[in-house]
Amino acid sequence: MQDISTTLKGRIGSEPMMKHVKGDVCVTTFRLAITRWRFVSDVRTGNASYVEDGAYWYTVETWDTLASNVFRSCRKGDPRSEERFSRNA
Repeated sequence: MQDISTTLKGRIGSEPMMKHVKGDVCVTTFRLAITRWRFVSDVRTGNASYVEDGAYWYTVETWDTLASNVFRSCRKGDPRSEERFSRNA
């Protein structure tokens, strides 16, 4: 079995919300916006560049100690990188 990680870089799009489940277990969730870019070229002038084209939105959920740290240190608008792990069977 392998661990696969993915890193998402973007801005926090909502205030982190923390809740307690099953006693002392904390869960913090927030939205993460990642700017979508597209390539545009003008055939007449020969100019080409990347322009912003909206955003991809993700809901990030953190647990336990990480959830407490995220809730205390992250605010809407902050730039962040999120690393997600999944198992490949």
